[in-house]
Amino acid sequence: MFDQTKPQLFFFGANTPKGFVSLFDQLDPQNGPWHTFIIKGGPGTGKSSFLKKIAAHFAPQCPQIEVVPCSSDPNSLDAVILPEYRVALADGTAPHTLEPSAPALRQSILSFGDYLNAPRLKENREELEALFAASPKCYRLAVDYFSAAYAFLADTRRIALSATSMEKVAAYAQRFAQKNFGRSKEEHPTEKVRFLTAVHAGGLTALEDTPKQLCRRLYQIHDEFGAVSPLLLGALRSCALEAGHSVITCYCPTDPYHKIEHLFLPNLGIGFVTVNRFHPMESLAPCHRIHAKRFMDMELLRSRKGRLSFNRKAAQQLIAQTVNLLKESRIIHDKLESRYTAAMDFSFFEDAFQQVAEQINTYAKLF
Repeated sequence: MFDQTKPQLFFFGANTPKGFVSLFDQLDPQNGPWHTFIIKGGPGTGKSSFLKKIAAHFAPQCPQIEVVPCSSDPNSLDAVILPEYRVALADGTAPHTLEPSAPALRQSILSFGDYLNAPRLKENREELEALFAASPKCYRLAVDYFSAAYAFLADTRRIALSATSMEKVAAYAQRFAQKNFGRSKEEHPTEKVRFLTAVHAGGLTALEDTPKQLCRRLYQIHDEFGAVSPLLLGALRSCALEAGHSVITCYCPTDPYHKIEHLFLPNLGIGFVTVNRFHPMESLAPCHRIHAKRFMDMELLRSRKGRLSFNRKAAQQLIAQTVNLLKESRIIHDKLESRYTAAMDFSFFEDAFQQVAEQINTYAKLF
């Protein structure tokens, strides 16, 4: 690792044109002893605050700690992973609902909802039920707009692919891998799947510090049309895995199952990030830039200039409306959170933290 002085930040979920996509099944690697604490409770019951306290407490002893911001509100936390302790803690409520598969053996439930004053909440029953009903409607409309934006982005990508030389991309990836990857000596190479960017009520957030922490050598792939970068990253990923290297593969929220957006090889200190008007990555100072144009027929693209321009403007407007609707959804959530916070008895908080911290230390000795 290049910089182990700060926690690694990744998103484990994303708002996408298909709705919310969760990677929370990756919290438990299933390759040996592991324990996950699943936190349950309504909005405003202290789940994020508890996770922040755990992260602050264990970070000094856990150089590989991963901190998972909420993809709908990056100021909140959804999970903390402590690899050295083989323990994870996560908010297990919707939209990333988690349930124990092996209770007590691999998972425990922390029920913060037990400390809610139910009679006080029932005093505002009509308001709360209206808010609970309004939130998913607003979110579904945001997804509809995001899906419409994706249609224009996908059309642009199709046009750009028709102008791309697959052979040149593959050859470049092979040359790069032969020169820079080598054969790994890792005993158990792994692939982690993550998100590094998220679309939410504040717009688009990219966790730009994470690449700098993971990699001393960063390559920016400047790809205005989003066509070359996924091809090149897919080829580099295959080369890395074939050579036995661990990789972190980050997918794009616009196409969360197919479009690779960033790729990191932490043990080699090499990382690749996609850069364009949707992903500026402004704070990153790359050691190299890879321009997608070198693989493309620019004359063909110029002949489609009008359509490409229309697609870009339409997608930008639809994404802006997506963000506006996510803002409305966030306002509804904040109202719910304030009502629930007012009905919480937080006197349990410190004792719960101490008990969980002791359990984590115990599990580390058992494992």
